[in-house]
Amino acid sequence: MMQKLILLVFTFLMFFHYSFSQYNRYGEPFIKNYSIKDYDAYSQNWATVQDQSGLLYFANNLGVIQFDGTNWNLIKINKAAMVRSLAIDSNGIVYVGAENEFGYISPDNQGRMHYYSLSDSLNSSEQDFSIIEKIYVTDSTILFCAFKKIFKYHKGTLKSIELPKGGFYSLKVRNEFYMGEYFQGLMKLKGNSFIPSNGGEFYKGKDIFLILPYQKNKVLIGTRINGLFIYNTVTGKSIQPVNDNYNELHNYLKDHILYGGLKNKNSYIINTLYGGILKIDSSFKIQEIYNKVSGLQDEIVLGAFHEKNSDNRQLLWCALNNGISKIEFNSAFRKIKKNTGLENEILDIISYKNEMYFASLNGVYKYEIKGQKPKIKLIENTEGEYWSFLMINDKLLIGGAYNITIIQNNSIKTFETDNMVYKLLYSKTHDKIFVGVGDGLYVYSLNNNQLIKHHKIKGITQRIYDIIEDDNGNIWLTTGNNALIKLQFNAKDTLINFYNNKKGLPTTESLYAFKWNENIFLSTKYKTFQYNQEMDSIIESNTLDSVIQANIVYIDGFEKEKNNLWLISNKKGYNEVKHIRKNPDQTFTDLSTPFSRLPECVINTIYPDDEGVLWIATSEGLFTYNPKTKVSYDDPFNTLIRRVYIGEDSILYHGNRLVNEKQIVPVLEYKHNGLTFHYSATSYIEESENQFSYFLEGFNEASNEWSKWSTETKKEYTNLREGTYTFKVKARNIYGTESSIATYSFKIEPPWYRTIFAYIGYFILLVILIYIIVKLNIRRLEADKEHLEGVVKERTAEIRHQRDQIEKQHDEITASIKYAKRIQRALLPPDELLFSRLPNHFVLFKPRDVVSGDFYWMKQEGDLTLITAADCTGHGVPGAFMSMLGMAFLNEIVKNGGVLTAGRILTQLRDKVKTSLRQTGKEGEAKDGMDIAFCVIDKKTRKLQYAGAYNPLFLIRDTNKPAPELTEGIKTVSNETHTLYEVKADKMPIGIHIQEKDKFTNVELDLLENDTIYMFSDGYADQIGGPKNRKFMSKPFKNLLLELQPETMDQQKRSLNLTIENWKGDQEQVDDIVLIGIRM
Repeated sequence: MMQKLILLVFTFLMFFHYSFSQYNRYGEPFIKNYSIKDYDAYSQNWATVQDQSGLLYFANNLGVIQFDGTNWNLIKINKAAMVRSLAIDSNGIVYVGAENEFGYISPDNQGRMHYYSLSDSLNSSEQDFSIIEKIYVTDSTILFCAFKKIFKYHKGTLKSIELPKGGFYSLKVRNEFYMGEYFQGLMKLKGNSFIPSNGGEFYKGKDIFLILPYQKNKVLIGTRINGLFIYNTVTGKSIQPVNDNYNELHNYLKDHILYGGLKNKNSYIINTLYGGILKIDSSFKIQEIYNKVSGLQDEIVLGAFHEKNSDNRQLLWCALNNGISKIEFNSAFRKIKKNTGLENEILDIISYKNEMYFASLNGVYKYEIKGQKPKIKLIENTEGEYWSFLMINDKLLIGGAYNITIIQNNSIKTFETDNMVYKLLYSKTHDKIFVGVGDGLYVYSLNNNQLIKHHKIKGITQRIYDIIEDDNGNIWLTTGNNALIKLQFNAKDTLINFYNNKKGLPTTESLYAFKWNENIFLSTKYKTFQYNQEMDSIIESNTLDSVIQANIVYIDGFEKEKNNLWLISNKKGYNEVKHIRKNPDQTFTDLSTPFSRLPECVINTIYPDDEGVLWIATSEGLFTYNPKTKVSYDDPFNTLIRRVYIGEDSILYHGNRLVNEKQIVPVLEYKHNGLTFHYSATSYIEESENQFSYFLEGFNEASNEWSKWSTETKKEYTNLREGTYTFKVKARNIYGTESSIATYSFKIEPPWYRTIFAYIGYFILLVILIYIIVKLNIRRLEADKEHLEGVVKERTAEIRHQRDQIEKQHDEITASIKYAKRIQRALLPPDELLFSRLPNHFVLFKPRDVVSGDFYWMKQEGDLTLITAADCTGHGVPGAFMSMLGMAFLNEIVKNGGVLTAGRILTQLRDKVKTSLRQTGKEGEAKDGMDIAFCVIDKKTRKLQYAGAYNPLFLIRDTNKPAPELTEGIKTVSNETHTLYEVKADKMPIGIHIQEKDKFTNVELDLLENDTIYMFSDGYADQIGGPKNRKFMSKPFKNLLLELQPETMDQQKRSLNLTIENWKGDQEQVDDIVLIGIRM
């Protein structure tokens, strides 16, 4: 029946064509059309609903289409019935009405949507209801409304209500149910039956298609061909509006057939069968018409639905005979399409005598707004390129290609110029027109509608971009080479000032100037600057820089909007519009969020008209923005996880869930440790631009950070370890509003080899393995023990044999060393000899080993006593050999006779050592030798000769006695009674030396009574010991000798021996010690 009606009316209306787009005075809303290529179902759609999560459902001839902002999903119902109506309850269950079928759609535990038929439970006598045209949800009751019957579904029970013979659509308004009955008029549901409504007989013979709230106790009733009526539900009176607005609306509806509608906050939406959709106000004035001219893909609108996310809804969804359309009907933006005649880009905009003018690359257009019927036309004789407008009193000047055109009322005059005119400025101060062209600046004046050219400003050869006049009458220019120029005028001349680095303006790639609140501001690629008049310099702007960042390419303060700034900024190859408002407390508010809706494009200019509407000329066309339109840009919306795949094609979760239904956490085998999440967001304004951010909780606890924003709508994870995970994802729409966070939790079981039972098994196996290893090891150890015992016996016998041999060798070596000691001792001067010649002396001789490398020697030749203390290279046996060699050579030298001086004896001794040891100074040969102190004492003359090889001679004398007569080589140390004189030795040994002298120095000293001399090796001073474990050192040694002077020589020997033994303590003796003391 309905299809025949539609076909009949369509045939009739083919003879008529209306273009009501003129009602859309500021352009057309953004409209997006979805075809069968998008949703992959039948072309015809009938109704739309939205659930609490934001998912949309469309009644389609093939079933129910679900749309989540990214993907379309067709849910088929029983009998492949054509779906005509939809409704949704508070739990998110979608109720479906179709041809000879009705039921509901609900998800299972895996989120898969299933259709459950209710009509199947009807007996055969009740199944002749034909089509369920409407469905209404009231509390816990669902009404499925057909023309013949209404089925009431309540808590699992289904009852039917028979309708009168002429029953038509059942309609709900303010929780009351009405029906238009063709023969009885308007009827109202009471209990389980419809009764005549008060005054309802007025509607006999009228097909009622809509009933909407109007005013208090009043509703708006719409009929198919009889128009609209206002029905008073209390008095029962119905009236039809009478005014010009309604007459125009009535004619439109009469020609295009009303088919339904809905109430918006401040307006009504009426859908028609052949005229698209009307937006009207409460006075029945047509505000906008959405049809094919507007961009709607089909004008047969079978259903309309607006989103439920806020009072200021932006979107209207249209179920069409051919497709689905989305209209941003409550958006602040409108677009004037190019098919209106605006073929090229607009470069400047101005409002002149309540009409908009556009300067474009192919002429000047006038956009006439007379009442509700806008009209765009090209002004005659303005074909060509035009760049700039200027209004002076009631005249409009237009700068174009080699001309300036003046429009006054209906007259047009054109004045030729020498160049392209880009900018115009009129100065009241100078009563002159400044004309910016491609190669500089000209000065004109206007006199009796005649444009008079005066002169060109010298020194300016670049294209002029901006011309601004400050409050002092100075003219500011920006040019094509990004220069800033200030022109100052006096009676005779024009002063040109250039502003550059020296004046505070850095070199920049872009430069734009504007005047706002009596200040000159400059925008560069990186900073905002302003002119400081006192300094005559450019400074960084503290006023605007907090809200105006870099890359501003156009700024206008617009004198009529003192507290508003409109900006155009660069952003990655395209422009953005920004709106900044200055507050009474001198702070700023950024009102730029709405402009995120504009497409990516180049913005040429912006202009706010007298009604506050902003006109925006772009490379994508001309847009308008009405800030008075109340739109909520931060409406909440949801991100939904729509699919969860295991591997590539196995679906774990189908993406649907009832309201407040908790997710069942799936437990997955380890082999299913790769998951892919598909998600979407229910913000449908430019839904393809929604961005998402996600992270997987439990995946990497060290970095639970949200991912970077991306338009990608899926995320894959592979090779996840066992554990409990929660995938989290959120979205943000084009306005930067973030959604709620969607979550999906799951658990991955460990592989069998990492289960608790596996670990118990591992532990048991480990215990058994350890037991076996221990047992085997014990057996091995016992075998090894037996083997080792035999080896030990063999080794013990062998060691005993070796020990016996070593002990024998040790005894032999020890006997040899002891024998060598006796030989060495035998070679030393006997004590009887020493005491007979030197009765007042001592010798402290302490070898480190059995035998010594230190020795002392004495010989008596006539009145001369020859005595020495020597330190040979090495210790023990090697040193002993050297000492015996030294004593032998000394005996030989003395025996050979000759002059017996100390120096001569040491020189001969050195020669014999070098010869015997074959020392030539070659690399690698032995450097053995000895350090020695040698004295020759003549008792008769009391003379002492001394010669030394490294070892010095100490002479201690009573302090009151004269010092020895020596000029050099003497060091002294004194106490209260005695002075120690150190006679230095030659710095060369008895042996080979690199820097040796030909002979040793012979030193002669006169001895006095009680003088004491000391000869010694370095063993005493080098002995390590004491509390800090260090050497005894020479200085304490000298002080010790001075302290011992009151003692006899024998007492000195005991004191010296006791001192060095106490110093040594538990330390080993480090060197041989020999020390000879002689008192005269």
